[in-house]
This record gives sequence, structure tokens and C-alpha cells, in this order.
Amino acid sequence: MAGYGIVGGVAAIVTFVLTFAMRRLAPRIGAMALPGPRSVHTRPTPSLGGAAMFVGLLVAMAVASQIPQFHEMFVDNSEPLGLLLAAAVMFVVGAIDDLREVSPPAKIAGQVLTGSVLSLLGVTMLYFSVPFASYE
Repeated sequence: MAGYGIVGGVAAIVTFVLTFAMRRLAPRIGAMALPGPRSVHTRPTPSLGGAAMFVGLLVAMAVASQIPQFHEMFVDNSEPLGLLLAAAVMFVVGAIDDLREVSPPAKIAGQVLTGSVLSLLGVTMLYFSVPFASYE
């Protein structure tokens, strides 16, 4: 059980630290969400926070791959690669959207590509519950 805490803690710490770095970097590279009729922001707001989350995921997956508790997950299994590739596609689509406007159909195409990568590489959900749903 300690492995989950380690991996979760690593992901949280890396993401937290890099979020502040991205807040400083975003204005320098023009990744700002500006106020406008289609925006909820009332002042310019740094974007590209997805980069911090993506790197946090990469580092956490790297740490998990070195913990014996998770060894079985990383040997002869395409799911970790599928998860990382799908996350990379979503990050790229989000980063492009943060730097320049991306049309809704292009965003949906990125989401479909992400789902396709997950499916093609065998990522499945064995258990999924719907909160507040009746099973009777």
C-alpha cells in the first residue's frame, strides 16, 4: 500500500512545483488566457498548466515502474504505454489550444484519437460505478 502513497506523493509534489514554474514561464511565451466574450477570466491568466500535470504523470509513472509492488504492471503489458501516449496526445492538443485557438472539431478529434490510442493499446476499466445510480 505504501507504493501508492509514494507514487501519489511524487505526482502531487512534481505537479505542484511545476505549476508555479509554468505560471512564470507562460507569460514569457505568450500562453495567456485573455479576457473576452468567450472567456471566464476577468484578467490575463497564465495557461499551460497541463504541462505541469503531464510531467507529474511522467515522473510518477517512472517512479512506479521502479517499485517492486507495481512490477507486474510494467512487464509485458501495453497499458502503461497506452496511458502515456494518450496523455501525450491530450497534452499536445491542450498546449496548442493554450498557445493559439483550436476549433471545437479539432479538440474533439484529439479526444477521439486519445480514446483510440487507449483502446488500441488495451487500456480497460474493469470496474466503473455511477454515483447515485440505482442498480435494482
